Amino acid sequence: MTPTEHAVLIDQLVASAHDAGAEKLNLSTSGNFSLRLDDNTIAITAARTRLGKLSAVEVLVLPLKGSSPDFGDRVPSRETPMHVAMYRSHPKVRCFLHFQSLAATTLGCRDAPLPDLNFIPELPVYVRRVGNVPYLPPGSDALAEGVAKAFNDPDVRVAHLRNHGQVVIGDSPAQAVERATFFELACRIYLLSEHSGGSRSYSSEDLALLMSY
Repeated sequence: MTPTEHAVLIDQLVASAHDAGAEKLNLSTSGNFSLRLDDNTIAITAARTRLGKLSAVEVLVLPLKGSSPDFGDRVPSRETPMHVAMYRSHPKVRCFLHFQSLAATTLGCRDAPLPDLNFIPELPVYVRRVGNVPYLPPGSDALAEGVAKAFNDPDVRVAHLRNHGQVVIGDSPAQAVERATFFELACRIYLLSEHSGGSRSYSSEDLALLMSY
């Protein structure tokens, strides 16, 4: 892939980061985004960047193997080990985005497990299945391994991180942001419904019929 083709992909990542900011999927400097440029290279956001205002110079190009180049004043996201582990473990993954949206993170901070969110069609259709990852220290190898393992299930498109938001895969940054938006919507509906009688999840028959379309 040529440098020009890399630049086009990075521009797509930047545009999707702005979309995520508009949807309030990341606040301040939370979250980190990456995509696969080729078999040996990824692009990832720098540490402490505001994704809603991301610029192309804040996206750093790293090898999947070997040491990271010197980027001067900028350093790759603290969660780089998690991103690298995903791309190494799952060669078909093209894009990997980490969000800390309000409703999804709120559910991840409760003692209760993540509830069944299959009560709007977008969840089973676009997200399919949600993986769950226990709390593990941010930036740690343990977190990287836990997240990569959560996506061993081919139906998992989103993994919910205990006390730490959610991570989403996609064939493109735009697709991953779409999935994250629908996941956040379902989490928000669930939280709102707790004060109005609770939510109704699809029955197994409803779900099978929906997935047949």
